[in-house]
Amino acid sequence: MSKCATVIQKYCSNEKKQNILSCLRHNINQDAMPNVCRRILYHRLMVLNS
Repeated sequence: MSKCATVIQKYCSNEKKQNILSCLRHNINQDAMPNVCRRILYHRLMVLNS
């Protein structure tokens, strides 16, 4: 998720790799979340929940 690299670094840098998606989900409404990252995250979450 290179489009989310800055957000991962800002909010999830202390998380284990397997917890990054969960961390991003918890921070999805942060103002610093770029729209492109938010769209990717919504898509990944929809795929996981289908």
